[in-house]
Amino acid sequence: MSQLATFKIPEYSVESKLGGGLTVVNQEQLTCLRRGVAFWNKWREDYPEVQPDLMNANLKGMYLKGINFRETNLTDTDLKGAYCLKGSFQNVEGDQAHFDGSYLKEADFTGAYLQGSSFKGADLRNVNFTNAHLVGVDFRGADIQGADFSGANLYRSQLMGAIASETKWCKANLLSANLLGTDLRSANLENANLTRANLEEVNLSNALAFHTNFEQATLTGVCIDQLKINNQTNFRRAVCDFVYLKADRQGRYPFPSNYQSLEEDAIALISRISSKLIPMRSSSSSPV
Repeated sequence: MSQLATFKIPEYSVESKLGGGLTVVNQEQLTCLRRGVAFWNKWREDYPEVQPDLMNANLKGMYLKGINFRETNLTDTDLKGAYCLKGSFQNVEGDQAHFDGSYLKEADFTGAYLQGSSFKGADLRNVNFTNAHLVGVDFRGADIQGADFSGANLYRSQLMGAIASETKWCKANLLSANLLGTDLRSANLENANLTRANLEEVNLSNALAFHTNFEQATLTGVCIDQLKINNQTNFRRAVCDFVYLKADRQGRYPFPSNYQSLEEDAIALISRISSKLIPMRSSSSSPV
């Protein structure tokens, strides 16, 4: 018989929170967590009515593979360097939570509220952020390959230098987000809102951008090799001094020698040398 089958879950004291549900007394929940993931998850299973409160807890570097943190309060919780492979974080409340350098591959953050949190340098490969609230979240230098941000709110989020190939951003809100130097190869940006976003030096090769809104976005230096757009892709008033036709900053267009005389705007430039699904405007047309 396994150890889990023989122990008895202790009677944790539970108290009401004004205007909310139930919460575990802080010290008792931490003691429970320190007994290991198997103990914690069994306790969560046996007491589903309890919503744990780990606010301000120091969980730095803990081994939490497969942890069940669903609907847990992780506000200002320190999870830097924690090992959370395949962790369950659905619908957590995590304002200002700290995940810097954590291993979160294949974790599930569906519907999580993580405003102002930080994932700098974290391993977020294949993580599910569907419909998550990620306003102002810091993903700088994180590995988010294969992650799903569909329907997420990433207003003013920081993604500079993130590795984001094969990610999904369908209907995501990236208004005023900073993606400077982000690798978005083969990403799905369909119906995403990138209004006023900074995409300087972003690799958009083989990305899908049907119905994507790039209005007033900064696109100077993007790589558009095999970028897929359609006549609903919006580049209105986008800033784009030049693009790269090939990866590794190869095939710069326009060349410096003819830059000053170039009258095409971002719509004409990108549509002509990518998928050509938007009719090119004549050079006599005034910029949008």
